[in-house]
Amino acid sequence: MPSARDILDAFRAAGTSDAAVDAIASLELSADDLLDLNPAEVWGVADDDAERIAGAIAAFNRPPRVPQPPGPPPPPGALPAMPGATPSAATPATGARCLVVAGPPGSGKTTLAAHAARSMKACLVDKDALEWPLANCALTAAGAAKDDAYYNSQIKPSAYETCFRVAAQNCAAGLDVVIVAPFTSLVKDSTFLEALAKRFGARVALLWVCADPEALARRQRQRHADQDTSVKVTLPARPVCPHVLVDTSAIREAEMRSTAVDAVTRAFSTTQTTGRVLCAGHVCVDVVLEGCGELSSREGYCEVQSTRLAAGGSVANCASTLASLEAYGVDAHCCVGDDAFGRFLLDYFRENSVGTAHINVNEEHPTSTACLPVYGKDGKRAVYCAQGWNAHFVPNVDVATYDAILLGYPHVMPALRGAPLAQFASRCVEAGTCLCLDVNEASDDYEMPLGDASDAYENIGVLHGNLDEAAACVGRKKEFLERYNIKDGLENVLSNAEIESIARALLRRGCGVVLFTLGPLGAFAMTNDEPTLRRTLGRLNHGLQPSHVSRRAAFKADGAIDTVGAGDAFLAGAVASLLSGGDLDRVLDVGLAAALWRVDASRSSRPPRRGELEELMGGLERLPTVARTVYDFVA
Repeated sequence: MPSARDILDAFRAAGTSDAAVDAIASLELSADDLLDLNPAEVWGVADDDAERIAGAIAAFNRPPRVPQPPGPPPPPGALPAMPGATPSAATPATGARCLVVAGPPGSGKTTLAAHAARSMKACLVDKDALEWPLANCALTAAGAAKDDAYYNSQIKPSAYETCFRVAAQNCAAGLDVVIVAPFTSLVKDSTFLEALAKRFGARVALLWVCADPEALARRQRQRHADQDTSVKVTLPARPVCPHVLVDTSAIREAEMRSTAVDAVTRAFSTTQTTGRVLCAGHVCVDVVLEGCGELSSREGYCEVQSTRLAAGGSVANCASTLASLEAYGVDAHCCVGDDAFGRFLLDYFRENSVGTAHINVNEEHPTSTACLPVYGKDGKRAVYCAQGWNAHFVPNVDVATYDAILLGYPHVMPALRGAPLAQFASRCVEAGTCLCLDVNEASDDYEMPLGDASDAYENIGVLHGNLDEAAACVGRKKEFLERYNIKDGLENVLSNAEIESIARALLRRGCGVVLFTLGPLGAFAMTNDEPTLRRTLGRLNHGLQPSHVSRRAAFKADGAIDTVGAGDAFLAGAVASLLSGGDLDRVLDVGLAAALWRVDASRSSRPPRRGELEELMGGLERLPTVARTVYDFVA
C-alpha cells in the first residue's frame, strides 16, 4: 500500500495546486484516510483541484495496489507471508451467526463487541488482541513503525486472515462469532459480507461503529493503545455493503450494553429495508434560546437559561428521526450555502445516516438560520428566521425512486409555493409516490393557500399541521380566533365537531389523510375514501381503513418540555408507522411517542431507535384529556 507521502505526491503529479495539497497535508491523514477522502469537502481545495485529486484517488483505489515497503527489505524471517485460505466452494451452512463489528479506532467498537458477544453467547475474535503481541515483535525486528507501509502491506493483511480463520473454525463448529476490527478498507467492497458468509457457512451482519472526530481523538489520547497511530483521526467513509450504524459520540459507558443488544437485534432482524424516503424542503441551523421569559416591551431585557446550536427545519428533524428508526433508507433534499452552517448541516446528516446526494451546496445564497426563543412558562417557541437558500428552493429529484416524500414548510418558501408545488405533487401521484406535506406556518388564505396552486391539495397523500395551521389552510383560522377571542392555540378551544369540519374541508379538496397535532391534548386523524387513498398513497402497503377518524390522547412527559421540532418528530414517527403498515390508531401513537421523545428533556437528545420507541410506548402513561375514539364517518 502506498504511504501518505506517495499519495500526496500523486496529487501534485496530477496537476493539483500546491495550496490544495498543503491544505490536505495539514490534516495529517493516514494513507487509508487519504484514499477515503472527499476532496470537495476540504476547506481550501477549489473545484478543479478536487477533480484532479479525485482522479488520483480513483487510480490508487483501482486494484491491485502494489505494496511498497519503505527502505531496505525486512530481515529474513521477520514475518513470512501467510498463505491464502479462500475455499473453492462455499462452506456448508451450520446455522451459526457472525457479527462483524467495524469502525475507526476509538469509536467504542471493542466495548460494543464485548457486550454483543455476551448477549449472543458468542466467541469474541478481537484483531487487536490476536495481532499486537506478535506484531510489535515483527515491527521491532523489521525496524518499522506501526503506521508505515511495512505494517500495512505485511502485518495487517495477515492479522485479518488470522481473524477470519479463527472465526471460520468457530462457525464450522456451530458457534456464533463476533469479530471486531477496523475493516475500513474491506467494507468498501459491496460483496464483503457475501464473501464472508460463503467462507464461514454462517449468517453474517455488519455493525459500523463511529463517533465524531473529536471523540475519537480524545479516546485515543486517553488509552494509549498499541493500535493507535500518531496521525490525526478522521471519519472514514461509510461501508458500501449492508450495515447497521451505531454512533457512540453521545453514548455513555453505562448505555453501551443496551446499545449493543439493540444493535444485534437490528443487525439480524428479518425485516429488510423496503424502500427509500426523501425528506425535502426547509432546513436551517437553529440558535435555540432555552428557558426564555417574555419581554415587557420591544426594547426590553430578558435572560435565558441556556443556548444551543442545532440542526433544524423539516428536513433535518424528520430525516434524523426516520433514519434512526431504520426500516428504510432516508435521503435529504435541500439547499445550503457554502459556509460554516452549511458544513454543520452536512456533518449532521452524515452522522445520522441520512443520504446527502441531493443536497445542493452553493455559495450563491447563505444557509438559512433561525433564532428560537423557547419560553420557560409553557415550552412553546417563537421563530425569527433568515431564509437564505430556503427562499429559493424548488425540489428537483426523480420522485419515482422514493416510496414517500416528506416536504416541509412550503408556506415560508416563496419559490416553492404555487405552480412548482402543484407540479411536484402531480409528479408524485403519477409515479406512485406518497407526498406528505407539513404545512408549518400556514397562512390564512383560502383562495390561494399555497400561492396560485390551490389544486395542489388533491395530490397530497398525508397533510400534517397543528390546528391553527390546518384552519389557515381552509381559510378559517381568523374566524375561529375571533369567535373565541384568542390569539392562537385553537386546540384548547375547538370542539370535536369543529376539528372534524376542518378535516373534512381538506379531504374534500383531495387529500388522502389529514393528521392534526393538538399539543398536550394529543392528535387527530381522518382518512378519505378508498379511491382517494389508493391514488394519493401510491404504492405504500399501508394499513389504513378508508373513511375513518381517530383521536388519541398525548403521552405524559417526565421532564421539562421543549417543543422545538415536536411537529417534525410527530410526522416522522407517523410516516414510519404508515410505511410499516400501521392502522390509524397506531400511526397517531407512534407519532405522539416520537414527539414526546423529542420534547421531553428527560429523554436522550438523539433520535430514538425503533426498539427504544417500542419500549417507551409500552410503559407510557397518557394524559387524561380524551378518550379513545375511532369511528366511521360519512363524507
